Amino acid sequence: MPKSVIFGNVLATKDSSAALQLPNITSRSLDSNPDTFSAGRKPVASLWQDTTRNTILKKALPISKAQRAGAAVQKLEGHTDGVWSVIFSPDGKVVASVSTDKTVRLWDTATGAALQKLDGHTDWVCSVAFSPDGRVLASASKDETVRLWDTATGAARQKLEGHTDWVFSVAFSPTGRVVASASRDKIIRLWEAATGAMLQKLEGHSDEIWSLAISPDGRVVASASKDETVRLWDTATGAMLQKLVGHTNWVWSVAFSPNGRVVASVSSDETVRLWDAATGAALQKLEGHTDWVESVAFAPDCRVVASASIDRTVRLWDTATGIMLQKLEGHREKVESVTFSPDGRVVASASRDMTVRLWDTATGAILQKLEGHTDRVLSVAFSPNGRVVASASRDRTVRLWDTVTVQFPHHYISSIVL
Repeated sequence: MPKSVIFGNVLATKDSSAALQLPNITSRSLDSNPDTFSAGRKPVASLWQDTTRNTILKKALPISKAQRAGAAVQKLEGHTDGVWSVIFSPDGKVVASVSTDKTVRLWDTATGAALQKLDGHTDWVCSVAFSPDGRVLASASKDETVRLWDTATGAARQKLEGHTDWVFSVAFSPTGRVVASASRDKIIRLWEAATGAMLQKLEGHSDEIWSLAISPDGRVVASASKDETVRLWDTATGAMLQKLVGHTNWVWSVAFSPNGRVVASVSSDETVRLWDAATGAALQKLEGHTDWVESVAFAPDCRVVASASIDRTVRLWDTATGIMLQKLEGHREKVESVTFSPDGRVVASASRDMTVRLWDTATGAILQKLEGHTDRVLSVAFSPNGRVVASASRDRTVRLWDTVTVQFPHHYISSIVL
């Protein structure tokens, strides 16, 4: 059955082939794609069916044709070397980026303006995290330090010293009182955010630690190491709770499910593994990738986990059964980073092929190919409201993309009246 949209006194219908049927229009032209409509330079109407509430959502969006084609809303320039990572503040108003140029930079999400340039590190900065209230930023560097910064003023608050090699990963506890850091020196350190005092030194790994994550309740730290293990640690006492053995090669990344019950790890052994966070028991061994797997993320509902690989694919897995739900193909080079939108309906992936791609999690269909970077894209993140995607690249830029202009799949579309 045709779907209809009314622009003023003009009726357009959309037939089963997704073609937009228009009467004769002389005063203005109407651009269309499968799921968005616009009238010349007038606001675009984009809507989809909310299947969970069976309601129709309507948005009037002042966006351009270039944005509908997947152009970046903002190109954030200022770094003088490759940008390793990018994240949003908890309220989504600020973007933080870190670079091999030894700086951390803060940007206004709405305008793209540079807010702060945080100088102090003496070598590459490779990881960054906001405190839960967004007032403090932690950065981890090859200079063997973690630094804490005031996000409003850019002032350095604490210099956390103790590691004896490159610090690869940093995270805040859910309360914001504790900062965790993981290093090439094989040690995890826990620090008091307010004073910079070291609270715990977590030792046990026999090789460098590349990734860490803190459980949603703040009680457990998970770490991923080149020693082929994942370890779980008690944040209060520093005791090792579990040593998760099963991977047969380096473990690159680790993540907690949003409910804290499951830990996911990815490895050079081409597998994703799921573990019971309470007992350390192996739950699932997810096989299918044909090369190293280096990035992992859980969907907000905990039912799906996404993995990104050197094999150029992203794969979606059912966490309960271990079944592969989708194999997302299209990237031409290694996929560096993967993340879910806040509602879990979209997956974003960043690749060495210089693109970011957005995928429908339900169907595996590609929604948008975001082009503009001129070198490999190393990191990707969704804003808390899901409307903006940020990407960081070796081309020295951060780019912000408007996801509202994405061509959503047909099962979201319904009729609208403007």
